[in-house]
Amino acid sequence: MLGVSSDDRPLREACTLEERIQSAGGEAMTHEGGADPGDGDARVARKLGVAGFRLVVDAAALALWTLFVVLIFLAAGWPDWTFYVLLLGGVAGYVVVTPPWIRKRGE
Repeated sequence: MLGVSSDDRPLREACTLEERIQSAGGEAMTHEGGADPGDGDARVARKLGVAGFRLVVDAAALALWTLFVVLIFLAAGWPDWTFYVLLLGGVAGYVVVTPPWIRKRGE
């Protein structure tokens, strides 16, 4: 294959930055404190896990609020417009009391 020996893996197949550096004949590099460059992967995975958890909690809270409002209105027989006012008011209240998903740098 274009003069490349069969035992060399293409760069795009290298799994980690450390493997790429070692395949180029260098030594593995570390950040200050001896942290492996792969620590960024753990940080990204943790952030995704937190975001997934928050998504599930937010969806559950809004679904439970919707169910609660629907059951109250089916039992009480109140006018339709009050259903929408309470439903949207509850969602707006939830948005106000929960922290934002995107934080400013430095927070």
